[in-house]
Amino acid sequence: MLGLKRGTVVLCPHEKEWEEAAQQTISLLRSILGDTAVDIQHVGSTAIRGISAKPILDLVVAVRSLEDIAPHAEALAQNGFIDRGQDRPGQHLFVMGDLAADTRTHHIHIVEYTDPAWKNYINFRDYCNAHPAEAARYDALKRRLCAEHADNRALYTPGKQDLINELLEKAAAWRASGAVCRKSVGTQFSMCVQPAFLIGTNNEDGTHNFAPITWLSVTCEGGDDYLLVVSMFGTKRTRRNVEREGVFSANLVSTDMLPLMDYFGAHSAADGPKDAVPYAVGRGQAVDVPVLEASRWVYECEVVQTVVTGASATFFCRIKNVQIDARLDIKDTFAVDLTALDPVIYSGKYHSVGRLLGDIGDFLK
Repeated sequence: MLGLKRGTVVLCPHEKEWEEAAQQTISLLRSILGDTAVDIQHVGSTAIRGISAKPILDLVVAVRSLEDIAPHAEALAQNGFIDRGQDRPGQHLFVMGDLAADTRTHHIHIVEYTDPAWKNYINFRDYCNAHPAEAARYDALKRRLCAEHADNRALYTPGKQDLINELLEKAAAWRASGAVCRKSVGTQFSMCVQPAFLIGTNNEDGTHNFAPITWLSVTCEGGDDYLLVVSMFGTKRTRRNVEREGVFSANLVSTDMLPLMDYFGAHSAADGPKDAVPYAVGRGQAVDVPVLEASRWVYECEVVQTVVTGASATFFCRIKNVQIDARLDIKDTFAVDLTALDPVIYSGKYHSVGRLLGDIGDFLK
């Protein structure tokens, strides 16, 4: 529940819904401000886990210049953001709430990206979240001040300043020691950084089918045993083939195979045979599946369990055989030199592997 009468102080236990509400407002602000907003962050006590807070969300918007906000004033007003002008030197304030009831639900602080206030907002939040004991000190002080000044926020707020200054100094030193400054960007992004594979399956008429898959991982089953996990979305031919036959090959894509990867990704089996570019096809040694002769690492897989979530099917598969380039010398599970395989790494874009950094334990020396 958000909302507090202006000038009063009420502290509420932390609610996870605060973060959800903050992200919704951040999305709205991004849609209004566009590139004017360099960054938008949820800050203040509602963004610090485990401590009490006034039920008012604090958001800070970083801009290149405070003057950049003026062209958006009308759109902000139409969406419930009330302009309160410069409440502090170098900061512009917008609020949300019920003016008739004199309540506030949101404070939107506009600051220039180069202003120290921007770093202070972020550093204070991140330091308190990383140091629960310090957050608890801050929480205890707020509770005491709230008990003394529940009807007078003008006395409550200055009473926190000495401790805030102390924590900001510690936060700056902590950040300078190497703590990364992160930002929240919502849940629509995914860092799917994985080697790319082409999945080989048998069509109903006995012909072969290949399609790119980048959602491939493994489980840990104990010892050297593990299951390969592949997730497929929708009703494409590859998924239907796997569901029908329960077997497939996963062919690692090396950088020299990128034209083939792009070709298979851009052409659907529904449009006919994928035979406009040349490629050689063989068969698995343990499982009767098509394999790409150009691939340097091939898994031959048999599905042991399928989990359907929404429009996706995730296949948990027993690896029946692994074929590798005969020129590779691999002695154990963790001795694979990816630079020799030269795989395509997919993250929404294509990447290649850089240099070999070392073995496990090398950096403990």
